[in-house]
Amino acid sequence: MVQRAAKDAGATRDRQGGPERGELGNRSLAQIRLGAMTLIRNMGEFSPAAAMFVQDGAEAHEPTRRMGLTREQALDLITQVAQSMGANASYARIIRGAADVFGAEGFEEPGVERILEASGVSRRTFYQFFRNKWEVLGAHHELVSAVWLEVVRLALDFDIPAEEKLRRVVRVYVSAFALAGWFFRVVITEAMRRHSPLAGHHDRFQTSLTDLVHPIVEEAAGHPVSPLMVRCQLGALLGIAIDQGLCPDTDRNRLQQVEEVMFSIMMAPLQELPETAG
Repeated sequence: MVQRAAKDAGATRDRQGGPERGELGNRSLAQIRLGAMTLIRNMGEFSPAAAMFVQDGAEAHEPTRRMGLTREQALDLITQVAQSMGANASYARIIRGAADVFGAEGFEEPGVERILEASGVSRRTFYQFFRNKWEVLGAHHELVSAVWLEVVRLALDFDIPAEEKLRRVVRVYVSAFALAGWFFRVVITEAMRRHSPLAGHHDRFQTSLTDLVHPIVEEAAGHPVSPLMVRCQLGALLGIAIDQGLCPDTDRNRLQQVEEVMFSIMMAPLQELPETAG
């Protein structure tokens, strides 16, 4: 009971601390983010085929029809991108190690000590960049959000009908979880949790997504659509991906079925709805 009380007290301090990194950590995160965006641009359309771009074709299909990256490949990718952009190597190891721990064990149970073990860095080095594990998860969320938004922008940057653009948006959601759902699920679920220190991060992420997609939904519908409607649609896509447990091992046919459900949700405003304050 004493151990549990100490753990609860530590969690309270973590929540009160909030995701505010030092300047060195911010610079390292910016470098990783830039490298990740560069990588995504080179991958072309972010769809289930993106996994085959990263992996050998045979490995992506046989024998399990696995569509995404293995855990080790995804974790190594974080480190490689950071190192290619000159980010602090210790910072990159912490981000990688924490992603491994959170993806395997969830966020609630592991403490800073587990992150140190997985990262291979000292406690002193960890606290040069982060005050607690919430700040590490905050860095994860910022990185995921920045890359996600960039991929959506790229998906919309085509001279094609609005419906096809919305199809591309849906594929971003399906493909992200197909590539590394074990990681995205933890980051997004914790950010969406009530009273989460990352609530502000997630709100900005959803607002930015809504700003990008809202004009496309209105174009497809042919009439005004409330921004709130679009935000709820995008939130539903995340909920479906999490509920269906999309991950690198999800069968291609299942991914396609989920994609069709998501697309039907994005096309829902074909009937005119009352304007609601955004």
